[in-house]
Amino acid sequence: MFRQLFVLLTLVTLGITTPIGLNTPRAAASMCLREIGVYDVCDTLHSFTRCRGNRPMMVFDCKHDPAHYCSIQDDKGSCSGLLPPPMNGTLYH
Repeated sequence: MFRQLFVLLTLVTLGITTPIGLNTPRAAASMCLREIGVYDVCDTLHSFTRCRGNRPMMVFDCKHDPAHYCSIQDDKGSCSGLLPPPMNGTLYH
């Protein structure tokens, strides 16, 4: 448990991930539409949100670089997309 907390705090400090509260703008405009499960959703071209059910838990930001687009594979987000994800109002997960 201590190790997981340490890793999370380190990532937050580095600005790679950001835990979010339900009163933040990103949470208000949540794309987390599933009722159950843990999954990731691209919320911008260069970031994705980790969801638990329909509640956002954490935001992951990628470098603003064509080699670091948001990509979702088997409900897991990464910053390894070579092409921009579809952001035309459809969910990408």
